[in-house]
Amino acid sequence: SRAAASPDGRSVAFIRENRPGISLVGVETGQLEAELPSPFSGGDGIAFSPDNHFLAGYGHRTIEIWIPQQRSLVARLNAHRDGVSSVVFSSDMRFMASTSIDNTAKLWRVGDWAELATFSGHREGVMRGTFSPDGKTFGTGCADGTIKLWHLGTHREMASFKPLSLVWYVAFSPDGNSLACAPGAGPLYLLRAPSLEEIDSQDKGRRTAPSFR
Repeated sequence: SRAAASPDGRSVAFIRENRPGISLVGVETGQLEAELPSPFSGGDGIAFSPDNHFLAGYGHRTIEIWIPQQRSLVARLNAHRDGVSSVVFSSDMRFMASTSIDNTAKLWRVGDWAELATFSGHREGVMRGTFSPDGKTFGTGCADGTIKLWHLGTHREMASFKPLSLVWYVAFSPDGNSLACAPGAGPLYLLRAPSLEEIDSQDKGRRTAPSFR
């Protein structure tokens, strides 16, 4: 997204259309609080960490990690072979994940920003990623309509299903029991998210896709 509200609700960050940089504006005052000298502009994106400490900017093949309160850049990651489509943090702040139109997603460790895993298997660009609330599963949505679920402990693919012809957005519900997905424009679909126990109890060749509800 080109704009993001901070988790504490005090500021909004956005990328300018006509020049590089990330701007932060106070919600109550409407005043400019900071300008971060980032190279991103136009169609690039940003994402806050859940604890409000980090702000990730992403575009092209690169991710930058900022501490906005200090106006300091703490990491610049040459993340993917092609454009970065999204960045998301886990709720427990252990991980950050990125998705890319290079058909992969990557898992990073928050703090030292080491690359932990590359999730490969999609046949087209990966548009969005989502962490389950319990921190055990990562979900990816692909331009070919496929959603894949990955085990964060082993980094292996656990399930794959194709509910739509295009998945532009995907997100777990707060209780982790459902997955919301959308093609970018049009209706929002809710799927039943299989639990780890369900997946583990079934042979891979006999897995069935989660049902719509």
